[in-house]
Amino acid sequence: MYILAFILCLLWLFFILRVALSGGLGRYTGFFLGLGSLVAVWISEPDLWHALANSYATDSFWDLGLFGGFGVVLISSTLIGFAYWLSARKSRYLVRKVPANPFLAAIVTLGDMVVSVLLFGVLHNLSPQAFYTFYQFIIPDLPNQLVIKGLFDAEKFIRLMSFDTSDSLSNHLSGIAMIGLVPLTAMVHALEQKWKFSISIAHQFLITAAVSIILHCTTRLL
Repeated sequence: MYILAFILCLLWLFFILRVALSGGLGRYTGFFLGLGSLVAVWISEPDLWHALANSYATDSFWDLGLFGGFGVVLISSTLIGFAYWLSARKSRYLVRKVPANPFLAAIVTLGDMVVSVLLFGVLHNLSPQAFYTFYQFIIPDLPNQLVIKGLFDAEKFIRLMSFDTSDSLSNHLSGIAMIGLVPLTAMVHALEQKWKFSISIAHQFLITAAVSIILHCTTRLL
């Protein structure tokens, strides 16, 4: 099953990189890459396939009701969108500052992947305040208080990346969004670097193969 997941993820990433590099998407390229990166993580994780089929039907999310569920989805989408936009802006800035050297570009891309994921970890640790404020509209008796516990929680960070099948829908989505920054960062670098040197089909395949390996190994090592 894991081999199948790896092959499907590789083919999917190669497809979205090819489409993005073609330039035909115009201003929708960023949205396409972001959504494609999220799908890539889900494809790469068979444990998420199992959870989708067996676990989410009883998740506490469904107890929020229509208004509560819509609000949580809206807040989550906004936060993920902001994190992806910020990460892409950061990556574009870095590529423009790096000399046109393929080896150096690869090193910077790998480092930027780590920075992007850590940045999301910080934003995720700050996000409970936004959700708590929303819950105060649903439950007026909730007191005004600060629910943020530090800027970074290493234990939660590792848990989000492990994709435990017994974990909640919220944590799985957060983990998908966090690891999705790996392919997003790699593809933003590739898009920006194509103006510095030619990226052949072979190079595109190597990029997507490397990203697929990283996605496949990340959760296995935690």
